[in-house]
Amino acid sequence: MSLGKTRPCRIAITAALLCLPAGQGHAQTAVPATLADAQKALQAADASLNAIWKRCTEPASTTVQSIAAMRSAQLLWPKYRDMNARAYQLGQSSRRPLDDVYYVHAQTLMTLDRATELKLLFGCN
Repeated sequence: MSLGKTRPCRIAITAALLCLPAGQGHAQTAVPATLADAQKALQAADASLNAIWKRCTEPASTTVQSIAAMRSAQLLWPKYRDMNARAYQLGQSSRRPLDDVYYVHAQTLMTLDRATELKLLFGCN
């Protein structure tokens, strides 16, 4: 498959996704009723992200340089996610982050967004 043939489609999809409010493309946008439900949703989102990450970093799917750059970015991403989740959580409650449904919910939405981002940018469905 030629990159030139798929690039306009990827750009259009990425542009459309960027126009959506955060989390809009996900079935789960309501805050879960319990912390346990929020943690289950985060575990599922994390498993999905890990599976997509594995496909994106297969040597047959991209260049060694791209994989190295993706790994560098991915090392920074959890801190970015957690800081954004904390900012959201502080607007909703004053509990400790790990004991708060809002914090875990925000982590879940950002994890789902990261999975979508990898699929769109790198074509690893």
